[in-house]
Amino acid sequence: MAKIPGYQRDANIFAIYSLLSKEDFFKGAEGNVPQIITVIKNILEDIDLDSEREISKSILKIKKEIENYHDHSSNSNVNDLLSAFSCPTNLTYKTIRSTVCVKNETMKNILSSYD
Repeated sequence: MAKIPGYQRDANIFAIYSLLSKEDFFKGAEGNVPQIITVIKNILEDIDLDSEREISKSILKIKKEIENYHDHSSNSNVNDLLSAFSCPTNLTYKTIRSTVCVKNETMKNILSSYD
């Protein structure tokens, strides 16, 4: 696998984080943001962007959190995001971001604004 340049890696992480910050986008019918969105956002906040190892570990940690998440009654935006992170071949924030863009046109528009 080719190494993703640092500035692109940072941009991909920032774009996903910015998407997660749009809480209204992820609220369920009851008006609450699912806990898993907050968990993923917190993991992203704690990443040392200078550490490739930590970046990789953060993806694995998010995948594990999603695996243990059992409230799939959330809205389609949540489901599309979780599906992108859960995909076994998505091992970088670039591929996760690309998958989200394919699955959800609205999220694609948001993520594209961070290029």
